[in-house]
Amino acid sequence: MKKLFLVILLVLCVCNYTYANSGPWRSEPPPGFNVLPLKSNSVEVLKEDLTFDLTADEDPYKANVTAKYTLRNGAEKSETYSIAFPYVGGYLNNWDKQDKYFNAKVSFDEKQIIPKIKLIPNILFDASDGSGGKGIYIKNSMKNLTFEEILHHMKSAINAEDFDITKYIDRDPVSGELINTAYRSDLVVLILFDITIPANSTSELKVSYNQIGGEDRYKTRDYTYIYNYFLEPAKYWKGFRDLNITVKIPKGYKIIESNLDLYEVKSEKGIYTGHFATLPEKNLEFQVYKSLNAAQKIYEAIDKKLNLRWFKAIIMVLGVPVLILALIVFFIIKMLKYRA
Repeated sequence: MKKLFLVILLVLCVCNYTYANSGPWRSEPPPGFNVLPLKSNSVEVLKEDLTFDLTADEDPYKANVTAKYTLRNGAEKSETYSIAFPYVGGYLNNWDKQDKYFNAKVSFDEKQIIPKIKLIPNILFDASDGSGGKGIYIKNSMKNLTFEEILHHMKSAINAEDFDITKYIDRDPVSGELINTAYRSDLVVLILFDITIPANSTSELKVSYNQIGGEDRYKTRDYTYIYNYFLEPAKYWKGFRDLNITVKIPKGYKIIESNLDLYEVKSEKGIYTGHFATLPEKNLEFQVYKSLNAAQKIYEAIDKKLNLRWFKAIIMVLGVPVLILALIVFFIIKMLKYRA
């Protein structure tokens, strides 16, 4: 009896391991972007410290992204530059009233800058719950845009009217209060501001915002969280060197894949770093997943090779009811023998 009970319990646990999570198999990650100057310049990026902090929640589905740039103006006179970067999506109520700039905080030499926000025309972001996400694309097109193509559309937004949040949310006609504060991940806006750097001097620019990660569970039981970041815009400065990337992840998770070399700090669990003397040729992408014990690693490796989900589905539909029925019959026979 004990053996039969243990078999049933094991089957239920195995099946639950796969079906505990329901929902889409994949959603594309909205990318983050380095800042770039909008005209030719004499400014060199001496250092960029790029940090992804995923520790705000138990699950690393959101990152606070902070980019600190040490900039040097090598010209013989003070220069003012227009700086910009795209921002994808956002909770629209965070752009309202006193929280208008919640999703994009900018400071220059430790003084806050209030940027302008422009809606980039003709392009949208599509997370597409499934494997066919288009990323950033042109309306009525399936093409995923490169940064060069995104930049072309950015320039058309520079002289446009400021982004009007009221066109995208519902308000009570009497009180004016928000009725619908739904998340709009499809919008792509331009964050635009000016900085002035004195002649032959160094300044620090800091940009921070929240970035939602993509989710994928085609190959894993739970969600793998994916983050993309366009490093490419940094090539528009006169020069660039010394990129330092830091990723902080919550307990119980680890980086399982990165297209750039990121290494866990031995003395500090959950912190990964990478140093690059020049701007990498690739844009950054990394994936975060749960730390697994030996048994879980073996199970997921077998599942990946053999696609055990179908096998477990059959067990759920046919095997479990049969085993439960067998257990009931066993109990009845046992009771009849006991009474006899």
